[in-house]
Formats: sequence, structure tokens, C-alpha cells
Amino acid sequence: MKIYGKINQESERPAELVEVTLIADPSKLREIAGFLNSCAQEMEDKGDSWEHEHFQSKNENESSGPEFIVFNPEAL
Repeated sequence: MKIYGKINQESERPAELVEVTLIADPSKLREIAGFLNSCAQEMEDKGDSWEHEHFQSKNENESSGPEFIVFNPEAL
């Protein structure tokens, strides 16, 4: 597993991160866990034809928050 990210919107390319900290309440962590489980299932079902998915929070107030994207390494 590798983790990539951008520090701001002006960054052209993501950089490999060595640490990630999630600041979230239990409800949000469960929402993220459900998203990750869904991505894992789709990867297993579709193989390398499944490339990536963006997490869309159910909370409208967080639409300006950071992007959370899962990418399938087999799709490279």
C-alpha cells in the first residue's frame, strides 16, 4: 500500500505521504469504512477495469473538504 496526497490545490502532482491522520467522529469513520468496503468489493468484482472512486460525504457541509480517492493498483 502506498498513500499519495497533495498539500494544496496548486500542487500539480501528488506526493507519496509517510503518515496520514484522520480527524473524524465515529459516524464519519463508519461512513469511510463503508466506502472502503464498497471499493474493495468493486475491485474484486471488476478487476483491473475498476480504476478509482471518489469518496462523497453524505454531509453537504463537507463538500469543500479534502478529496479522498481510492485507486486500484491493478489498473495501472
